[in-house]
Amino acid sequence: MTKEYDVSGERYTYEILWSCCQRQIELAEKIPDGKIYFWLTSMSMAYFAYEAYLNHALHKVAPDIYEHERTYFTGKDYYGTPGKLKKLSELSSLNFPDAETLSEY
Repeated sequence: MTKEYDVSGERYTYEILWSCCQRQIELAEKIPDGKIYFWLTSMSMAYFAYEAYLNHALHKVAPDIYEHERTYFTGKDYYGTPGKLKKLSELSSLNFPDAETLSEY
């Protein structure tokens, strides 16, 4: 007789993507040839994890904006991933520098 279990929980996309990023770094450090492919994959996964975390934060902080995320972040004031960080910083009163001024730090 087979036993069935009902398991519930929550797993976040950004966690999975970040784990993938870390795993690719581990692999890149272990192999002698072809490291570049693992490094490129890890960089891509890191960016995807970053954007997924911003989406998660928006969903929690501003669900009304998150509901229209695809259209909200196509405008001039809040465009793409930098626009998401800008909006979150405004909503949370955290002061993040503009991407253009990062080289000054």
